[in-house]
Amino acid sequence: LAGLVSAPRLSPYSAACGGNGSQAIRLYTWNVEVSAAFWGVVHVLEVAVRNAIHAQMCNRYGRADWWDDRAIKLHAVLVKQRNQAKADALYVAKKHSRSVVADDVVAALTFGFWGGLLAAGGPLQFETAYWQPFLHRAFPHYVGSRADLHIDVNSLRLFRNRIAHHEPVFNRHLAADHATVVRVAGHIHPDCATYIDSHSRVPEVLARKARAVDHGYATRF
Repeated sequence: LAGLVSAPRLSPYSAACGGNGSQAIRLYTWNVEVSAAFWGVVHVLEVAVRNAIHAQMCNRYGRADWWDDRAIKLHAVLVKQRNQAKADALYVAKKHSRSVVADDVVAALTFGFWGGLLAAGGPLQFETAYWQPFLHRAFPHYVGSRADLHIDVNSLRLFRNRIAHHEPVFNRHLAADHATVVRVAGHIHPDCATYIDSHSRVPEVLARKARAVDHGYATRF
């Protein structure tokens, strides 16, 4: 198994386990398990965030494909992400012999794009262009600054990407990551937070880390 995983990939686990090869494999396996547990949690949050923001953008610009409205202000990174999403959506639609619709583009836009709309926006001033006039309504249960919300959402985006690329997450404060997911979900609606929290396997996986890594307690992913 160590050869299958590869020495470079196992090295951070081996270092954390003081060179104990068997324990490193157990830590690696637990890392897979906790990543799998987080995937469903992040899945629900990402969908909720994008739908909440999308709804407010549609209301503001009066069209489902608001990203093509001439009044939209997007910096170069977001423009690139938008164009890639439109191209991906068109490709999928053509494969199914149908026309592309707005929902295809929404599904293709990355978490980074949605989080990017909560960023400062540089000279485009997203605070006054989007957040203050209407976008804050996507998070009706939030009391705080756009900047602080963006920090939370962006930290979850980076965390999501680590999971998606099968990176080590065992050395993070994972309970805090889980709390951030639930907190941001609650900014959209308390029911969203409850839904995630009540279905999440993360707390139980975190609770058995020591048994799994130190004593070989069975992991499941």
